[in-house]
Amino acid sequence: MGNDRNFVRPSESHAVRGQFLIQMRASGTHHFLAEIESALMRHSDVEDVAVICRPHRYRNELEAFIRVPTGMSVTAQELREFLARTFDSSRIPQRWHFVDGHPLNQIAKT
Repeated sequence: MGNDRNFVRPSESHAVRGQFLIQMRASGTHHFLAEIESALMRHSDVEDVAVICRPHRYRNELEAFIRVPTGMSVTAQELREFLARTFDSSRIPQRWHFVDGHPLNQIAKT
């Protein structure tokens, strides 16, 4: 979790390339990605999360990469409903990816 700039490779795997601005624009609204990540980290079935803003067709979309602890399970719909208690729909990621881990740099940052 942090302000690192993630990107998705053509192979659909994701990687980190430096840091980005803390605030991104998607769905016509400015978003503080760390705020969305912090909210998701409060869910008991989420171990780690990275939220990115990715260009999609004619607009940017929010995507969440979620790591769930072994033995736990959570669905994208459950996480959408969890975020809907705090945020309006423009701050809820449109795409969800459940991953085994996030790529880390040399100092173990996502």
